[in-house]
Amino acid sequence: MAEGSKKMKALIDSFAEQVRVGYEIGKGIKLQKPSKIVFCGMGGSAIAGSLLVPFVDAVPIILHRYYGLPKLLDSKCWVILVSYSGNTEETIAAFNEALEKKHKMIAVTSGGELEKLAIENKVPIIKLPPDLPPRASLGYQFFALLRLCVENGLHIKPEIEEIAKVAEDKSMEEIARNLAKDCKGAVPLVYASEVNSAVAYRWKTQFNENSKVHAFFHTLPELNHNELLGYTKSFARTMTMFLYYPDDHERVRKRVMVTQDLIKPSKSTIVEIKGSSPLERFAYAIHLGDLVTFYLAEELKIDPFPVPVIERLKVELKK
Repeated sequence: MAEGSKKMKALIDSFAEQVRVGYEIGKGIKLQKPSKIVFCGMGGSAIAGSLLVPFVDAVPIILHRYYGLPKLLDSKCWVILVSYSGNTEETIAAFNEALEKKHKMIAVTSGGELEKLAIENKVPIIKLPPDLPPRASLGYQFFALLRLCVENGLHIKPEIEEIAKVAEDKSMEEIARNLAKDCKGAVPLVYASEVNSAVAYRWKTQFNENSKVHAFFHTLPELNHNELLGYTKSFARTMTMFLYYPDDHERVRKRVMVTQDLIKPSKSTIVEIKGSSPLERFAYAIHLGDLVTFYLAEELKIDPFPVPVIERLKVELKK
């Protein structure tokens, strides 16, 4: 196994520990209950906020993947700025606008300019462990943010040890290897319920960054009103994966079965998401997706660790 592959596999295998450590990292920040929460971030630094949405129903959550801030924010909202490196230009722009408008801010970062600005302006910081690819720090990010919500009355206290144990389930390895073999030479399509859309999106982006392939996602029931017709005359070999949650709406679960039958002979499979609670199923789905995309990189003989095109883009944008 190449050095980059070894590093990425070790990071994926650390997810259970990230659950435990991340929950500790997020403690100690007490704030007034917000009117809404705005998550500002990009790429691997944005996904934690998206994934948190189904677990926080006490206040609205706005996801902002752009420069500046969304309009119509009031003085009681939280603006959570997430940049793993601390140097994401869109997130820095959001910080500066939030500072100007005197919004309550929380910075989530491992360092960089964001940490510097937060310290200078006395903004609370959730400090992430350094020297990781942003996408490989998701466990730290998500569970630190969950702890922030728990300590401020926006979520009940979770069973962290039970959640971590799900990510240590070695039976996922064989499932992931088999799914990766099915995806080789095909365009992965990842489908989930609207409630779990961020998980499907995470799978899609992990196929992009780890496996270095195009991948796409959609949600049920919406895809039954449009994308389903794309199978009529498809010009690409696809591998469709339905992320099947036992607690999804019963009509969505039926739609999975009917849709899978209707898209034949296109190749597809139902991926059962296991766990006895929503957070356990979250951990299972995220860890399984990371493993699938890692093993597809192995099948394709690609190093999953570096992202050279993205790094080149950053260099070009600085000119």
